[in-house]
Amino acid sequence: MSGLKQRLLLLELARLGFPDAQYSEANNLIRVNPSDDRMPKIYGNGDINFGSEYEHLVRDELQPLVRKIDEIVAAWENSRAMPFENLQHYRILSEYNGAVMAARDDSESGIDGGLHFVTWRYDFDRAGFEHGNYTTEYETAKEDFTFRAGLVDRHKMMSETELKLIHQGLVFLGANAPDLSVEAMTNVGKLIEKIEMIVPEIQERSVYEEHDLVAEDGLEV
Repeated sequence: MSGLKQRLLLLELARLGFPDAQYSEANNLIRVNPSDDRMPKIYGNGDINFGSEYEHLVRDELQPLVRKIDEIVAAWENSRAMPFENLQHYRILSEYNGAVMAARDDSESGIDGGLHFVTWRYDFDRAGFEHGNYTTEYETAKEDFTFRAGLVDRHKMMSETELKLIHQGLVFLGANAPDLSVEAMTNVGKLIEKIEMIVPEIQERSVYEEHDLVAEDGLEV
């Protein structure tokens, strides 16, 4: 397991609530919880060993996390130097149609962190960049790059707020339209589940509302 992959995994595991996750050089793996041997272990090749009671954690959180980190590490290892001297601390991960997605390694500046991402567009004579968007979230940077590069039309995408409103309407429809056919109800259910996968905050907030941990805002139910 490369040093970068190890560092990024440990940072992300800490954000998931596993600050004690630890890398074992002897076994080339990361123990999610060193004090519990049944907790998942992430190997250098991406395999995960775990007790059956942690299947949901592995499927819903750890496997997507490992795939994301592997993608980031591969992009970094295949990146190229920035053409502008004042931006040499960044490396280009992807470039298309005048848009650039780049990253810098914060650890090289003495910061105990991961990668910091930015998306730019070249200026009119390609002598520099303009309209930078900076983030520590890889998926956010990747999404913004697809918009800037014209790979995806931003106007055809739904915002999270719009998806929450659609979710609200579908839930209301399912609960107040008894005349819907079985097929229609099934399709409504599938759409609700799909939106909840895209915006997991909906499910999380619903749980909090059920336990009176947050005030109901009327959007997610």
